[in-house]
Amino acid sequence: MGIEDAGRFSSVSVEFLGKEPLTGGLQTLNPERGGEYKRLLASIRSDFVTGIDGYTMSVSFSYWRGGTGLSIGRSWEKRNLYEELD
Repeated sequence: MGIEDAGRFSSVSVEFLGKEPLTGGLQTLNPERGGEYKRLLASIRSDFVTGIDGYTMSVSFSYWRGGTGLSIGRSWEKRNLYEELD
């Protein structure tokens, strides 16, 4: 599903889809497609952020983050990356 939407937006989460107005390309989703993302992500973990890379055709699922906003500018995340292989 994420690969099908590659190029429209780079990340999606239950939280992002709950904000109004939708931004960052998420506004291009029809309500049914947005609802499907919400349902699927919430069924795994409600704090997942799904990253979609249209260049590499890969999808990542980030589930732990830290350091955002630190004065040294360092942040981290733990994620799983899935790539399509030819």
